Amino acid sequence: MKKKKLLFGVLLILALVVVGCSPKANGEAIPIAPEVTEPAQGAEETPEVQPEADPAQEAENPEEPEIEYLDDFVFEDAEGKEIRMSDYAGKVVILDYWATSCGYCVKEMPDLARLDAAYEDAVIISVSIGDTAKSLQKYIDDNADDGIVYEHDLVLDTNNSAWVFNVTGTPTKVYVGPNREFIGAIPGAMDYEENVTTLDRVFEILKEIDVEIH
Repeated sequence: MKKKKLLFGVLLILALVVVGCSPKANGEAIPIAPEVTEPAQGAEETPEVQPEADPAQEAENPEEPEIEYLDDFVFEDAEGKEIRMSDYAGKVVILDYWATSCGYCVKEMPDLARLDAAYEDAVIISVSIGDTAKSLQKYIDDNADDGIVYEHDLVLDTNNSAWVFNVTGTPTKVYVGPNREFIGAIPGAMDYEENVTTLDRVFEILKEIDVEIH
């Protein structure tokens, strides 16, 4: 399948720079700064001459965005049941990387459950990267005792998918299209309104590149 490169502006990024348990991100992405090479000592800097762009050629050959398609990741819940991304083919999938030991993650969880219930064409899979089946089940049971039952999937990262996205801190959200298109990722906790704004932008991006939700 042909790949095309998506241009996302500042909202969504294709790489993550996260350290530790991330605070509120206000929906803004953290860009990766390009590496700068200093000239050797005593060497004269030669100004780089850029060739003039040909407007006619640019009009004939506009840059097409590039799409990266993800593998069908398989997770397991606390009881060992397999959850696949392909179970939600045709919908936008938000992979919410979190941990029960992360205070920002736990605080955000009710808003994510609300978001999951509000969008028919999107689902959230909360993927723990710092828990065992026992600690995840304890979190679920403790919340159930308080009258909170989560309807969206809470799973373990049994296939190390966080490594694929270079997730080094929690929470981090990865946005995936209905055909497993990689849309982008945002580190840090967000409130409900910020999650809504981000998800709505994801739907706009998919519409811009003619990807249908079904």
